[in-house]
Amino acid sequence: MGFDESGERDVGRSVVLVDGAELLDEVLRLAAVAECELERVVDVTALRGRWHDAPVVLLDERAVVACAAAGLPRRPGVLLVSTGPPGELTWPRAVELGVERAVSADAGLVALLRDATEVAPEAGRVLAVLGGRGGAGASVLAAAVARAVAASGGPSLLVDCDPLGGGLDLALGAETTAGMRWSDLDLSGRVPAAALRQVLPACGGVRVLSCGRDGEGPGAGAVASVVEAGRRSGQVVVCDLPRQRTPAADAALDR
Repeated sequence: MGFDESGERDVGRSVVLVDGAELLDEVLRLAAVAECELERVVDVTALRGRWHDAPVVLLDERAVVACAAAGLPRRPGVLLVSTGPPGELTWPRAVELGVERAVSADAGLVALLRDATEVAPEAGRVLAVLGGRGGAGASVLAAAVARAVAASGGPSLLVDCDPLGGGLDLALGAETTAGMRWSDLDLSGRVPAAALRQVLPACGGVRVLSCGRDGEGPGAGAVASVVEAGRRSGQVVVCDLPRQRTPAADAALDR
């Protein structure tokens, strides 16, 4: 897997093997809503070549039975999609394949497919930079590490966790670049990585989420959501931490 021109990791297309025309049409419609490109395969033979690298594999009951009979190995990211409760005979085959869950063709499937577009083959790294004393240059080092990652061809996310630092965008020379800062965001729970990158300032291939010149810094929950989003999508997340212990700093260090 590589990176596309925007620096986002190309995680490949998910795969669907569904026999019923009505169910297949509905799955494809929901995938379009989720902006998740699905590759349709017609049988187990065609599916075998994508079995290991597709982010998500969608199977109906007949396909689950056929894949288990063909001896396909267990793997994560296999979903059984149906319009009703699966039959009792389907479950043993589903267990053999490692089916994670049975889902209906509804809004729940949309959420799962949206997540699939962000999951990278390998989780991204999280690096934290902490200065031993004031003026040691920790923020400059954090910015330099993020720039080095971008220069090597990988996506990087620079996260400012120090509200007293005056704004990490200054270290990148991006203080006038359009985009959101911590004070503009209201984050909680799972954050879509692609949507986050779209709203953040970019400088030299680095997306930066900076504190403002004044006001409070991010909370622990917001930092956790951002770091997890970056790591989930395969980015290198560089966190600039304050010297004093804060809940936001702990949230970054915990990851």
